Amino acid sequence: MNFSNSVLVLLSLSITTLYAQLPQDSRRAGGIAVIPLNPNITHVTFKNAPILVIQEANTKYAIFGIPLSTPIGSLQLQTNAGVIPIEIKAYSYAEQHLTVKNNDYVNPKQAQLDRYAQEAKEQNDIYTSFTPTNWISFPQFIRPTTGKFSNSFGRKRFFNGEERAPHSGLDIPAPIGQKVIAPADGMVVATGHYFLMGILY
Repeated sequence: MNFSNSVLVLLSLSITTLYAQLPQDSRRAGGIAVIPLNPNITHVTFKNAPILVIQEANTKYAIFGIPLSTPIGSLQLQTNAGVIPIEIKAYSYAEQHLTVKNNDYVNPKQAQLDRYAQEAKEQNDIYTSFTPTNWISFPQFIRPTTGKFSNSFGRKRFFNGEERAPHSGLDIPAPIGQKVIAPADGMVVATGHYFLMGILY
């Protein structure tokens, strides 16, 4: 398993781009809730974090990416006109059992744990940031690079028989040097070389 060739694009999307169909409504951990809104609702939040609100045709929608760690059951989105309840349904993600020769990735040493904690904080600050968007309709996303999708989103991972966090992205293996582009108009907000993820662009 080669972590150094992993590629991740961290984007703060903010600029109007092409129009596209809305994502599929899938109310499960790691899914997307596409919620029609009353015209009088102007903003939506979850745990004080803003949720994207766009308009398609004559209908306003909240596009809510449900965290992968969300338990089955009910949650509530807050709006300026009351709450929106959402029911999170069960979903069985695939499993991936990996044999990792470098034991540092299975049982890291304290120095590596300290490095990981600092890097996790840096990444979390990016993931939880929000840039106001000029989008009116949902954008047309494109592939960031060519290649076959692998290691699907949400897959439960086991390193040498030990359960680890589920896979929170979608991998596209590609040779070093292959062009990587933003999937929509925006700004690259971070690059780095991380302990678990390798080199991120």
